[in-house]
Amino acid sequence: MPVTSLRKTSARPPEVAKIKIKIKIKIKIKIKIKIKIKIKIKIKIKIKSKSKSKSKSKSKSKSKSKIKIKIKSKLRACLHRRCLDHGARCATIAIICGVPHDRFHP
Repeated sequence: MPVTSLRKTSARPPEVAKIKIKIKIKIKIKIKIKIKIKIKIKIKIKIKSKSKSKSKSKSKSKSKSKIKIKIKSKLRACLHRRCLDHGARCATIAIICGVPHDRFHP
């Protein structure tokens, strides 16, 4: 029996194998691209949430500082003025601040 081919008759031709390899490579590339896109989306969401939390904390600190400035200005006005109702003003400001009246005037 003469040998005409080294390939087995049941083996697939090399062209089919090449096509299947190319298809597998394309599928792997598509999967990698999808994973990268998902990662980028997650990173963007994290950045947005961080910026929102920073802006919220900044607005809270600004409002707290405004309240503190108003209270301090009222306290200064109360402490520097000398008039008859000085004690009454000081007591009301002390109530607003939550500080006892005795602390301002020993």
